[in-house]
Amino acid sequence: MTMHSWRLSLLAPLFAFLAISISSGPVAAWHGTQVKNTWGGDGPAIQGYDAVAYFTLGKATKGSEEFSFEWLGAEWHFVSAEHRDLFAADPTKYAPQHGGYCAVGASSGGTYSANPEAWRIVDGNLYLFYSEETASRFDPSSKEVLEANASWQNELLDLMKH
Repeated sequence: MTMHSWRLSLLAPLFAFLAISISSGPVAAWHGTQVKNTWGGDGPAIQGYDAVAYFTLGKATKGSEEFSFEWLGAEWHFVSAEHRDLFAADPTKYAPQHGGYCAVGASSGGTYSANPEAWRIVDGNLYLFYSEETASRFDPSSKEVLEANASWQNELLDLMKH
C-alpha cells in the first residue's frame, strides 16, 4: 500500500459520513439546533399559536394576548375566550407533546425547535415538527416515538407536581 492510498483509506470513513450528512438535507439542520423549551422560552408558548385551534379549526392559528392563560410557567395565547377556557379546563388535552419540541427530534432523544405551522394530530395528541418534510417522516407507531411519548408523559407529570 502506498502512502497516498493509506491516507485515503483513513479518510474514507470521514468522506462517507460527510456524504450522508449532506444528503440528509433539512434533517441535518435541526439536529444541531438546541433551543429553549417552547413553553418557557422568550415569548408566549408555541410562538403565540392557539393550541386549541389545531383541534377546533383544523389549522395553525395565531392567538392574541387578549385571550391568554398561564400554565406551567408559560403564557398561552388563544383566538377567543372560548378557546382559552377550553385550554384552562384541560391543558394536557391541547398542549403539544414533547413540550412543543419537534416530535421527530424528541424520538431521537433531542430537543429541537418546532415550527407551529408544521403539525399533526395523532390519536388526539398534537405534535409539532421542525418542518413539513420532517412531519411527513413521522411514524407514530415506531418504537422510538412510543418511548419518547412515554417519557414525555412522565416529564409532564413531574412538571405538573411542582
